[in-house]
Amino acid sequence: MKRLFVLLYILPLAITLFAAGNAYHIKGRVSNAEGIPVSFASVAIVNTATGTMADEHGRFTLNFKSVADEVVLVISSIGFKKKTIPLQLGEKRTIVVKERLEEDVAKLDEIIVSAESTSTLIERRGFSVSSIETKALEVQSVDINKVLDQTAGVRVRQVGGLGSGTNYNINGLSGSAVRIFIDGVPMEYFGASYSLNSIPISLIERVDVYKGVVPVELGNDALGGAINVVTKKTTKKTLSASYSLGAFNTHRATFGLNTRHSKTGLSTLVSGFYNYSDNNYPVWSNDVILINDDRESPDFGSITRGVKARRFHDAYESYGANLKLGFVDKKWTDAFLIGMNTSKMEKEHQHGATMMIPFGERRSNDRMYMPNISYNKKNVLGNNLDISAFASYTYRERQLIDTTSNTYNWLGKTVDIPNPTRGEGRGATLNTNTNKTTMARLFLSYDLSGHTELGLNYMYTDFNRSSDDPLSVPAVRQYGTEYLIKKHIIGTSIQNRSFKGKLISSAFVKYYGNHVGIDRAVYNSNDNAVTPYRYNNYNGHYGYGLTSIFSVTPISRLSVSAEKAIRLPGPNEIFGNVADDIVAANDLKPEQSQNLKFGIIIGPVHKGLHRVDINANLFYRNTIDKLKQILGESGGERNMYVYQNLGKTLSKGMDLSVDYAYNNAFKLSAYSSYLDSRFKEEYDQYGNRYLHYDAREPNTPYLTAGANASCIWKNPFSANGSLSFSWASNYVHEFYLKWETYGSQEKAIIPSQFINDCGVAYRFPNKNISVSIDGKN
Repeated sequence: MKRLFVLLYILPLAITLFAAGNAYHIKGRVSNAEGIPVSFASVAIVNTATGTMADEHGRFTLNFKSVADEVVLVISSIGFKKKTIPLQLGEKRTIVVKERLEEDVAKLDEIIVSAESTSTLIERRGFSVSSIETKALEVQSVDINKVLDQTAGVRVRQVGGLGSGTNYNINGLSGSAVRIFIDGVPMEYFGASYSLNSIPISLIERVDVYKGVVPVELGNDALGGAINVVTKKTTKKTLSASYSLGAFNTHRATFGLNTRHSKTGLSTLVSGFYNYSDNNYPVWSNDVILINDDRESPDFGSITRGVKARRFHDAYESYGANLKLGFVDKKWTDAFLIGMNTSKMEKEHQHGATMMIPFGERRSNDRMYMPNISYNKKNVLGNNLDISAFASYTYRERQLIDTTSNTYNWLGKTVDIPNPTRGEGRGATLNTNTNKTTMARLFLSYDLSGHTELGLNYMYTDFNRSSDDPLSVPAVRQYGTEYLIKKHIIGTSIQNRSFKGKLISSAFVKYYGNHVGIDRAVYNSNDNAVTPYRYNNYNGHYGYGLTSIFSVTPISRLSVSAEKAIRLPGPNEIFGNVADDIVAANDLKPEQSQNLKFGIIIGPVHKGLHRVDINANLFYRNTIDKLKQILGESGGERNMYVYQNLGKTLSKGMDLSVDYAYNNAFKLSAYSSYLDSRFKEEYDQYGNRYLHYDAREPNTPYLTAGANASCIWKNPFSANGSLSFSWASNYVHEFYLKWETYGSQEKAIIPSQFINDCGVAYRFPNKNISVSIDGKN
């Protein structure tokens, strides 16, 4: 695979240099009247066979030879008026063209039926990516997690209600192996109070789900899966607001305001959110128990399992705002913005890692401040260079409050059972973690010839955590604590378009440098001694990969990707987090995986007003030292989570999606995915055979399927109004909580789920207001 990688990395560059002797070069950028790039516009020279297609950024390069003194360039795109440009040829060999196309109002209906969406164009870049546009969802009361859970190969598992932990699974990868980004910035730096669900659908342009190789420009250590939320960017003045009221006293509100001064380009982007829920929904399982605390009863101390009870201490509240001020769409910058992101969260804790022991007073709070600065400019240095830079400093403080001496049952009442220690978790605590993170990212993309681009990305992260607990041993407090992680991730890539754009290939190399340091005191209660604990470790790893997509016909494409991916352990995995019930695991190794993926894309297939798209993928992952979150099995860790390296796992699987649309008035999608992930390390370090060798990976869904449909009824009550209906169904087959080879009876099984959601929404004639009612199962 290394030899194949080197060949595909060098070959596009060699082809480019060999073909660089053309007499004339026309370079340019196509945009609309507002300066927004027109993706994949057609560019050709009249009366010749010379032509090309602009890329997703509207850029193009045309190389040709000519003996004439003048040529005529024609630029066209669906929905825009064709533009004809006479060009004088002289001694100057490179001609720069920047043109703005005028919208063709008469062909707007044609756009609805025929034009490719931005999502489709993203999917043609050569990566295995599903791009989800959110415009049709703006009128519904849905969150982005629900949308992702209806995507083939993606499974979103939420621990509980609003504000609970969320686990994203893409083709067998889960947890931090799947990285989440907002406009290319890793979301892990935004804090617990700022989640994907905190971003209103109305402020999201699209969501890109990468199911294989992740582009170098995202610049993080994803193991072969990533989700990038792209927010709306507009040069128009816009104002949006939403409010929803739901079951369990759930309230959600969002607002957004964008302004831009036309002459100076001075822009303001403001958004905010508010979330609250009691989360007092009913629960039942063998872990939900009641203990008889009536001392007069002969059954005192007896346990009743399988009780159905309501959660009584799980309220969640969060709010935040994001302010950006700067210049947009100017000659010297596409966007230069200085911003401040701030959020706060307060959360009650109903239980620990298991539901056996309910809590009645334990709670935590979280606050975050994140000043940041960003700069983006395309077409620098004669339209060849793109620059994207981002830097931020995050201050985050999270406190856990757990000091009560009371014991609660699942009825929400205190019980007469002595509690030998204060605190409902692992003892009384007022622990506060203070996290300070500095992050900087720079991405450069250089167009060598119009067919080949070089990319360079550098990302630096400096994470520092201090921890203090007023209730801990004085000597431990006096010593202090310091946890640090410093990461350097450097990536370089080359992308080539050949065979008249039918073959798009991209290859990359990445270096991952990681330094972990710990300096804290350890208290031994047996001899009342406090001893220092220091740990320092630096390691470096290389990753590489390639991806190609070939257009067999105008409506069918084949894709293949291969990579060696690295994923570095994160702060919570290494250092633990008492507020999230996670125990420290300082000796974790980086996760490494060799991934292969094959895909076929058919569509869009048009027949009249009908449209069909089909997307199928096969994947293979050979993973070493896979990081897995498990339940603690001993002592004080029994009600806690801990991360461990599993060893070797082998994953194989497929996903399939079929989409049908009729004139954008009716849409139907069906999808399914299958995963076979098994433990493949046969013997331990002592030569003993693992009991779970070749067993399916526990606590991992392996068979999912679903469908969703929507329809729009235009002008139902008045002209220009619209009534829309939606339905979504999701099936998850049962799977084991622990290794399937352990035990013979009463194994813990996550039961099959068949979930159905539906909704109805009405958009008023002025298009500015909509009302919806949604039922969520």
